[in-house]
Amino acid sequence: MLKANTRRAPDFVLVWRLMQDRLFPALRLSPHERALYVFLVRHTRLAGLRRAWFTKSALARGVAMCPSTVRHYVRSLARAGCIRILERSARGLHIEVLLPADLFSARGPRRVSPSAARARNAHNEFRDPRLRRAIFRRERGLCFYCLRRLRTESWALDHVVPLAAGGTNSARNAVACCHECNCRKAEMPAADFLRLLFRDACLSAAELRSRLAALSCLSRSSRSTRSPSRRS
Repeated sequence: MLKANTRRAPDFVLVWRLMQDRLFPALRLSPHERALYVFLVRHTRLAGLRRAWFTKSALARGVAMCPSTVRHYVRSLARAGCIRILERSARGLHIEVLLPADLFSARGPRRVSPSAARARNAHNEFRDPRLRRAIFRRERGLCFYCLRRLRTESWALDHVVPLAAGGTNSARNAVACCHECNCRKAEMPAADFLRLLFRDACLSAAELRSRLAALSCLSRSSRSTRSPSRRS
């Protein structure tokens, strides 16, 4: 992690109060977004910096997420206006971190552009518990990719087509999966990932054909995708 532009650190107590009392509730940040934002504040503004360079691996280690997951939440914080991504390069991400005082004035929250608001609303809908339960039921409690039984208290929603590749937050582009598959797939096309699982002997030939058919059905129809028999 490389730092630059040293400045005096703000009052930590005030920053924490504004984060908990105003910023997080107003922007409806998820627990993952909050953890990442606090990590970024800790290594920038509380160290007397306004911006710093971060590698994705350093961010992933800092908040105990896999790199593909942390990449998603960096983008969601940028959409929310909490951070600005100033530059992307082989060096990493040059991120400017905004404090609650930067985002809120005495008159209320800073105005958000209509496009940013639409993106934020779509992101919030993706976290809607009702949507998550519906997708979990659609997959019959199985990982869409490896067909392992999911624990109701610990599973992930995966974008079949990654957002970076033009995917959406709709239910037709989301599947329930285990955390291992979520991290391994990352930005890989879903069909390629299924073939990788087959090569690794995680799926049989029949299961691979079934999963590819389910994937095709998911992409062309709004009807629920039915998963095959349970695996232990």
